[in-house]
Amino acid sequence: MKGKFRVYGTIGNENSTVGIRKMIAAGLASDLDALVVSEPSGMKIQTLAKIAPKLEKLGIISKNDAVELLKRNQIVEQHFLESARRGALSYDVISQGKAAQNSSCVEANAINSLLAFIQEQNTYFENLSNQESLILGPTTPVITKISGGKQLRTMPEKAKLSVFVRTIPEISNEQLIKQLEQIIKEINLKFSAKLSLKINFKHEPLILSPDSRISQITRKVSEQQLHQKLTFIGTANGKNASQFVRTNPRLDVLVIGPGNASYQVNQYVNSKVFRNFIKIYEEVTTEYLQ
Repeated sequence: MKGKFRVYGTIGNENSTVGIRKMIAAGLASDLDALVVSEPSGMKIQTLAKIAPKLEKLGIISKNDAVELLKRNQIVEQHFLESARRGALSYDVISQGKAAQNSSCVEANAINSLLAFIQEQNTYFENLSNQESLILGPTTPVITKISGGKQLRTMPEKAKLSVFVRTIPEISNEQLIKQLEQIIKEINLKFSAKLSLKINFKHEPLILSPDSRISQITRKVSEQQLHQKLTFIGTANGKNASQFVRTNPRLDVLVIGPGNASYQVNQYVNSKVFRNFIKIYEEVTTEYLQ
């Protein structure tokens, strides 16, 4: 074997970014040439048959691909080689008001300012809907949490909104942040509000070549071990692999691993597929280092 390989591990889907940043800070990614990320990349074969028309409509797979995948699959799951993934932007908008009885002036209500922001934010993202990525689709924001207020008869002095956005290369995270800051500035001036923006984390979109050596070796080995045809796709999920690429732009990355990529409740990994993937990683490593 020529060269060396390393095995990295992170735990906690929501907190693994912290560990990855520490790994990167320690220089553990700076000299890598290729990285295979073992995150779930499959779905039940019955699910694929059911949602194939939707995947075709979204441009994720073609009709011919769907037919061939279903025809050649000999196991319980269909896997995909993920060479493109959306980025992610998580932020909070905090509104400071003034605690007062409900009969006091309405401008003191922190929730009103937050509602004004939500309206402007929705308008902004709706206007972005025509700027889609050919591979990854549109920028997709989701309001994940709203909090504020203490009791029924008192206006809240503080309220907070949490938002998670799936991002695409055509509209960078920095571009989104700049526009959000502008919206906040305008609302503060117009309503004498006290809104502020807090960025929780940001991951850049990941788009890599399926023609790279690691991609082609992984495809060949995986098709043999999983007894199915594999195709390269872009997915909506933002993943931690982008953290490695950000600090090492020449790095070739591919995502494929056991488990269901739909992140449903009561997830599990099929034991036979899990053992197949152990063989896949062993063979890919051996062939890549020949």
